[in-house]
This record gives sequence, C-alpha cells and structure tokens, in this order.
Amino acid sequence: MAGNYKRAALGLIGFVPEVNQGYSPFEQSSKSSGNTTTSLVIEVTSSTSALYPAGLADATARQNFLADYFNGLSVYLPDSEEHAYITDTAYVEASSALTLTITPALAAARDSATFYIFGRLPATSDFTVGKENLTRLDFRRGSWTPPSNLKGLSQVEGSLETELLGLETPISGAGATVTLDRYSHLLSAVGTRSAHVADTVQAGSTTTTINLSTSEANVFSAGDAVLIEGQVAYVTEATESPTGDTIVIAPALSATPTAAEPFHAGEKFTPDDTGQLSLTMVELIDDQLIQHKGCIINVSLASQFSQTLTMTVEATGEDFQLTDSFTIAGNIPLASKNSTPPAPVKFVQGRAFFGSTELDCSNIDFNYNIERSVVRDTGDSDTAQQSVFVTGRAPSAGVSFRNKAKTFKDTTEANGTQARLLLQFGNEAGSTVAIIGNAQPSDPATYGDNEGISTYDATFAFVDDEVSTTYNKAFFYRF
Repeated sequence: MAGNYKRAALGLIGFVPEVNQGYSPFEQSSKSSGNTTTSLVIEVTSSTSALYPAGLADATARQNFLADYFNGLSVYLPDSEEHAYITDTAYVEASSALTLTITPALAAARDSATFYIFGRLPATSDFTVGKENLTRLDFRRGSWTPPSNLKGLSQVEGSLETELLGLETPISGAGATVTLDRYSHLLSAVGTRSAHVADTVQAGSTTTTINLSTSEANVFSAGDAVLIEGQVAYVTEATESPTGDTIVIAPALSATPTAAEPFHAGEKFTPDDTGQLSLTMVELIDDQLIQHKGCIINVSLASQFSQTLTMTVEATGEDFQLTDSFTIAGNIPLASKNSTPPAPVKFVQGRAFFGSTELDCSNIDFNYNIERSVVRDTGDSDTAQQSVFVTGRAPSAGVSFRNKAKTFKDTTEANGTQARLLLQFGNEAGSTVAIIGNAQPSDPATYGDNEGISTYDATFAFVDDEVSTTYNKAFFYRF
C-alpha cells in the first residue's frame, strides 16, 4: 500500500460458518505432513476451539457434524498465492485429522502452510465495532467537566448488501443432486437446509399435475418447490403409484409443460427457532482485515421489477479482531467452482401469487425480521462474556401490485384471508430464488402509483395456521 492510508473501495467481503459460536475458523494451518496437491489436512483435537464440535456426544457424532461442513467455500494460501475450492470435508477423530479436498490442484503439496477458509461475496458493508462506553457516576466535583469513561465489552453490529445467485451448479434431469456453494452456507445461518433431486416432465402432465420418473415421488413432500419451464410452484401432494408417480403443484403453470422437459428442484431453507448457525463475517479494507465473530444474522430481499435483486444481511456479533498488513495477491474469483457461473438474480422475470390470485408486481421487499439479542453473563467467560441469540422472528413482505379490482380491499384484506404467498425472482436455473409461505394482509393497503397506473401497496405478514399440525414458516428456495 502506497502512503499511510487505506482505500475503502479495495479489498473483499466474505464470511465463514463457525463450528463453535464466537470462534473464527478463518485462518488455519495444514499439518506438517500428509497433505497432497488436492488436499489440506488440519490437526483437530479437543483443544481446537474453532473446529472441534465439543458439545456433541461422541466421535461418530462429531465426524458426522463436520462431514461436508466447508464444501463449496474457498481456500487461499498466501505464501504460494494459490486459490482453490473445497469439494469435500472429512474428519477422522482417531487421527485428529480434518481433511479438505480441493480443486484445482495446487502446484505442490503444502505442508505447515497457512491458509484461509471463506466464501467471498459481491457486497458492500457497513459495520461498527468497538468497546462499549461505560458511563461513570456523575459524582460531585469541582468542575463541570465530566469524569472519564470506562471501557466494557465488545460491540459488533453491521450489515452488508450483496447480489444473490441461484444454485451455482444448477441441476436438472432425474436423479441430479444439489451441490453446496457459498450461498448455501450463508442462508443456513437463517435456517436448516434441505435439497432435492430434479426430474423430467413425463407425458400426460397438466398445469397442476406433473408425472414423474419411476420412484421419484418419494423425494418430494408438501411444501417443497420446483422450477418448471421458468415458473416456480410449490408441491401440495406427492403420490407414489405402480402406474406412475406424480406431484400436484400450485399455483397452476401458465401452460401444459412439455414432455421430457427437465425440471429443477433445489435448496429449501426452513427458518430455525433455536440453534442458529453463527458466522464470522470477514472484511478486508485495503490491507486491514476485520473479523466479526459470533454473528447471528437477519436476511431481507428487495427489488423493483426490471432491476437486480439485492440481499441485505444484518449481523450482530460477539467480538472482533483486526489485523494490519494483511494482503491477498491476485484475484479471489467470485465464481463458484464452475468455469461459467450463472449471473446474479435479476427481477426482469418472475411471478407472484396470493393463493390462486396472480399479483402484477412492480416492487417487492421481503424481510425475515429476525430479532437478535446479546446476552451477557459470566457463563461465556471463555470467549467474549456475551452471546448472541435469536429472540423473535416476524417475516413480512411489502408488495406493490396493480389495482385490478376492489376485491383485495373489501374481501381479501377485510376478511383477513390467509393463503400461500409465492414471490419468485428470475426464471432460469442458476438465477432464480423464491419465498413461499402462509400469509395474510396485515396493515391496510395504501393506494400507490406506478408511472400513472394505480397500485395497491400492501404488507403481507407470514403467519401460522392454527388448524395445521405443522408450523408454517416463510421458506426460502434457490434454483
């Protein structure tokens, strides 16, 4: 860096999922032997706080927990200036070895090498970190000058705004499976991830009933979602039958799907009520590295039709660490391990439905509204004397849509109607995401104006259905 200044626009933004909240796995070192050109081996014992899942019952549970844990993230080796992607993560407790399989191959095996694990994001950031000011007693003194303050615990609060991709390795065709990528890990901090195989449309399908390949229905259940010829729909019923498996979907497709056309399943994220995954958020500002540890996040999406979709991640953390003279030579690719990754999601195609009613949307703002609280007590004296927990979640969506009739105001809204709200952004595999959940209009919709056309500006609250035997949530899908 030339001159004694740091250029705010240079650097990178990323994150790494934590094994134990508050302990950053970002910087690691390979073992002195046993590494290859396609693997980095880390020694992990019970004293390795950043990587050893101590809260689990036995070795088998710990090995299963770490299996695939960092798949889809990047590694960077500063000494050799090499970059690769993690394709497999395997822990063998008997040998104290956590092995990261990587691609492309390194030029040589790297023993005793420092390296970094993270997922890079195309993002901007705004974090505030520091030590809390503790105000002194306003005791009697001989001057109006206040007494000096004391310093307390760390404060970490901030946000980043990023572009969003669908699956970085899109899947289609019967039996294809979903590959973990960096957004898989990021969204896992909101909820539990599940993934489903894809299939091809069989002859005789309709706009609401899709005939599947043999024995494919058992991988679907009500509440899953599929992308068929550019349209997202959710599964209301999956049936296995000797005469052919089927799924029933809603809302209906705009036309009968083409036989033999691949359709896409993908990732589904179910918001967690407890046990949320914590992240270390990483900022590199020129040559100064900042790690925000123990972060619990909230996620929101926003886009006007015809524009790029943006995702905002708000984070509350437990502690921070700064490092000067930290450099990364060369470019850390934003792409996944694909040589031709999909483009970020743009809201130039998509669709929105409330129940069976299509909404002609001009603007959508979705927010999980995950409430985070910092709990401080002596129980966390081994870390930062504080822990971040989720204490509430009230998802909502602000939707501006064309005013076609009075029905929305005097029937749907007036009756507090509940229905499935579907919000789809994009229409191509690799560049499509969707939010689906049981919702109802909340505050009275106002009348808006979209270039002279009357709109309803409505807020939908995602709510539980008291007659259902399962909890309704706002589910996040990537295709």
